[in-house]
Amino acid sequence: MSHDPMPRLSRIAIAATASAALIGTAILAPATSFAAPAAAPAVAAQASNAAAQPAAPVVYNGLSPQTGAWSSPLTNGGTLNHLGVLRVNGTDITNRAGTKLPDSIDPNGIKAVSTIDPTAVQSFEYVDSFTNNSSAPLQFTQSVALPKLFAAGFGTAYSPVTSDAGFDQATGLKASQMTGAPSDLTLQYGVANQVRQNWADYVAAGHTVQDLIEIQLTGTLAAGATMTVTVPLQVPDATVATNSFTYADWSFSAAEPVTIQSHARFTEPQKDPNGKNLIPYTGKFLATVAETVDGKTVAKALPDSLQALMPDATNGTNYWVDNHVQPAVNNPTTESVIYPASAQEPAGYYTIDAAPVASALKTHGYATELASDGTALKAYQRQAGVNVPTILAADGSPYQTTADHTAPWVGVRQVIAGNDTTISQNSAFDPKTDEGLALQVFGHDGKNVDLSSPDVTIDSSAVDTSTPGSYPITVTYGPDSVSNTFTVTVVAAAVTPSPSPSASATAPEQGAGSGAEVKTSGVGGAVDLAGLGVALAAAGAGTAAAVRRARRSRR
Repeated sequence: MSHDPMPRLSRIAIAATASAALIGTAILAPATSFAAPAAAPAVAAQASNAAAQPAAPVVYNGLSPQTGAWSSPLTNGGTLNHLGVLRVNGTDITNRAGTKLPDSIDPNGIKAVSTIDPTAVQSFEYVDSFTNNSSAPLQFTQSVALPKLFAAGFGTAYSPVTSDAGFDQATGLKASQMTGAPSDLTLQYGVANQVRQNWADYVAAGHTVQDLIEIQLTGTLAAGATMTVTVPLQVPDATVATNSFTYADWSFSAAEPVTIQSHARFTEPQKDPNGKNLIPYTGKFLATVAETVDGKTVAKALPDSLQALMPDATNGTNYWVDNHVQPAVNNPTTESVIYPASAQEPAGYYTIDAAPVASALKTHGYATELASDGTALKAYQRQAGVNVPTILAADGSPYQTTADHTAPWVGVRQVIAGNDTTISQNSAFDPKTDEGLALQVFGHDGKNVDLSSPDVTIDSSAVDTSTPGSYPITVTYGPDSVSNTFTVTVVAAAVTPSPSPSASATAPEQGAGSGAEVKTSGVGGAVDLAGLGVALAAAGAGTAAAVRRARRSRR
């Protein structure tokens, strides 16, 4: 039976158009961390290969890799198995879900995707295998559909091209790039919008290896025989590779015009300000409250004393990463890197468990943000680099990320506010009205809650206003199970000194001014200065009176 995958250029256009349409509508897959064995994949129908942890730089973001071939029935009762994979640094990438129709890539509609860090690529190849599972020789025509075939769907800048390393300028694809090739094998080379040509005509027409979009194979494959073709690819230049792109691995046959297998993208992991991979995060989550500054909502960090209470960010423990779908709390397949957005793919997602954040601050008057339905938030769900607010330090200055702190921000809200206060001994004290304590409780709507509300509990039972000392007063708001404790300091009442007794100030007899008595305090013979002043004043008055009498007697 003969298969002519792309006898007309219109089919190339159809495949490319379908590629673009499917990429835009497919559901993205949850992350896993598996890889196929580094050896060439088995080509028996649905061959079972144990998954292994991939060597860098491949990250699988789809289902567990499947290396089973597509099976096309033959008229003689056998099958022709076809398997196309990417091979990066010796690691085979094929994590398609095992079905053939674009709308049923797997039972849940999940698209399988692999991510490759271009800066770590040492070898990059496309490998196509064909196996005749019939009991008779098979005359076949099949195409190796190279990634550039699908450039029309993504733009030419987003497709890796064929490398010169696998080609001889005089003969085309080197014999060393093929194993199991039949003796009557012929190759035709195809470029966009032109008929396929043999190598001599292809080169004479001015085409280069990098222009190739497919290689068509025609020959006779013996019963049970397998032919494998390996075409080396090259990673696009750094400006394109680091900007990331996506392409598809497809096969094509007359019976099944378009069969999607898998997708992959090149991109570097998102970096922190110091050039290191952002994931895993370092340091404690940054607790912030929403404030309005100059008409704009900003996230303002809590003071250092409260930041010290926050949990350390630990991947797989209190946050989880998935580069294609929003991960759930306790996702067992959290990824070790996160990727920025590209022209074809959104930025990676991460989820932060809100429970440890709430636990850290619940006795300090703060709760986590509310969910959209007004209930307690269970998780912060974010996307890398998306909707990041302006973050200010507690003093209002721009927040500066440090080398030892890249953990993301989490929003909290203040539920109970107040101050430590000082009162005088034996003074009246009412925590609800005390201006120094200045208690405030905020409900879910952000408005003040009446302190007499049954939702508010104020425990001031420890405060003893009759005895100097420091006493706790705890305020609790039931709907949020949040409390805050303040200190009331009672200081001793000021003592007003009693006035000293006045000295006896009897006016002296005439001429007796010098005999005024000077009293002491009786303590160490200290002079009673008050008494002394009275005595001196009295003595002076007596002397003046004697002088006046003497003057009258002379008159």
